[in-house]
Amino acid sequence: MKRHELSTPQQALLRNSKPIKLLASPKRDFLAETLFIFMLCMVLFGLNIVAARKEALSTGEGDVFRQLVYGGIFVGLLLTSDSLKAAGRIHIPPSYVILPLAYCLTSAAWAIEPGATIRRLGLTALIIWSVFEAVRRVGFLRAVSVTEGVLSLAVFLSYAVVLLLPQEGIHQVADAADPGIVGSWRGILVQKNFAGAVCAVLILFLLFDISKKSTLWRWLVVLGSAYFLYRTNSKTSLGLLVGALLGGLAFSRYRVAYNSVALLGLAAVCLGALLTLSIYWDELTGILETKEAFTGRAQIWSVLLAYAQDNLLFGAGYGSFWNIGAQSPVFHYISSNSWISKIASGHNGYLDLLVQLGLPGLLLVVVSLIVVPIKAVLIEASLKPRERGLLFALLVFCVGHNFTESSLLDRDMMVEVFFMLSLAFLHAAKREHKDRFIRRLDDARSLFQSQSCGESP
Repeated sequence: MKRHELSTPQQALLRNSKPIKLLASPKRDFLAETLFIFMLCMVLFGLNIVAARKEALSTGEGDVFRQLVYGGIFVGLLLTSDSLKAAGRIHIPPSYVILPLAYCLTSAAWAIEPGATIRRLGLTALIIWSVFEAVRRVGFLRAVSVTEGVLSLAVFLSYAVVLLLPQEGIHQVADAADPGIVGSWRGILVQKNFAGAVCAVLILFLLFDISKKSTLWRWLVVLGSAYFLYRTNSKTSLGLLVGALLGGLAFSRYRVAYNSVALLGLAAVCLGALLTLSIYWDELTGILETKEAFTGRAQIWSVLLAYAQDNLLFGAGYGSFWNIGAQSPVFHYISSNSWISKIASGHNGYLDLLVQLGLPGLLLVVVSLIVVPIKAVLIEASLKPRERGLLFALLVFCVGHNFTESSLLDRDMMVEVFFMLSLAFLHAAKREHKDRFIRRLDDARSLFQSQSCGESP
C-alpha cells in the first residue's frame, strides 16, 4: 500500500461517517427555540401588551407582569438546560459580560435607591443570561434565522397597523423630547425610534444573509423595511444603517493576517479620538448650550454632564438616576417645570452610565462590552466572511445607537437585546467552530486507530 493511500477499513469509515452538523446540538431544541421566539416577541411587542403605550413609571417601582414573564422564560431555560441535567452546572455568559454586571451590583453599596438598583439589575442579568442560553441551545445559524423571522413579523404587523389603524400606527401627539414626532410611523412598536431600529437591524441581517434565505424573499423584505424606516423619520437608525453596512462589508473582506496592523490602527484611532476630544472640549461642550442641538437632547446632556462633574467617581448607582421619584438627582439640576423632568432616560447610553456608575464604571463597560468583542470579531480566524461582517455591523449599529438613545445595560430595551444577541452570536459561533474542530480531531483519531488495527499483523 502506498504511503498516502487509504486502506480498506479507512475507506469504509469515510463512506459510513456522517457529516458534521453546524448546530451546537445534533437535534433541534424545540423548547429552547420556542422560549427564544417568545422572548423576542416580548422584547418587541411586550411594551404594547403590558403598558398599552403609556409613559414609563416615574418611580422606582418595577413592572411585576413583565418581571414574571421574563422570570418564566429564565426558569424554563434553566430547568431544561442540557448541561444542568448532565453535569449539574449551567453555562454562563463570557467574563467580559459578567464583569460590568458585577460592577453594577457593587454600585448598590452607594446607590441613591438600592432597591431600584437590585430590581433593575436583576432583570437585566436575567435577560442577558436567557439570551446567551437560548442562542447556545438553538445554535448560531438557527438563532440568526429565528431572529430574522421575528423581526420580519414585526415589520409586517407594523405595516398592517399603519394601514388599518393609522391613529395607532402613526404618531399623533408631540413628545416632550421630540416635538416633531407627529406623522412619523411607528407601526406596532411603541415609538418611531424603536420601529426604525427594528427595520435597520433586519436589513443588516438580510443583506449579509448568513442564513441563506430565498433571494426574492430577502429583497422584498429589505425594500419593505427600508421604506418603513424612511417613514419613521428615525435619523439615528438610518444613518447608522449606512455606517454599519459599510463597516460590515469592510470586515467581511478582512483577513486575520492583517491583525497586527489592524490592532495598531485601532489603537491609533482611539488615541486620536481622545486627543481630539481633549483639544476641542470647549467647542464640543459649547454645542450643548444650543437648545435645538440634537433635537433637544443637548439640554438633557448638559444636565447629565453637570451631575457627572460633581459625582465623577461613583455616580448615583446603577438604575438610581432616572425614574426613582423625588429622590432622583436630576431635580437638583433642573427647574421644577422643566420638560426634562418628564423623560425616562438621558437619550445617550454612555452619559446615562456615567451618571450611574461614574467614570471608572463607564470605562469598564466600554472596554468589556465594546472593545473586547470588536477585537474578538477582528482576530477570530474561524469566522466566515459574512459572519464576521454581520457581527461587526450589528456591533457598530448598537454601539452607535447609544450616542443618541439610551439602552446600554438597560433591561429589555430593544437595542440592548440586539446588542446582547450580537455578543451571544459571537460567543456561540466561536464555541461551535471549536466543537467542530474537536469532532474532527476525534474522527482523525478514530481513523488513525482503524488504520493501526488494519495494518497490525
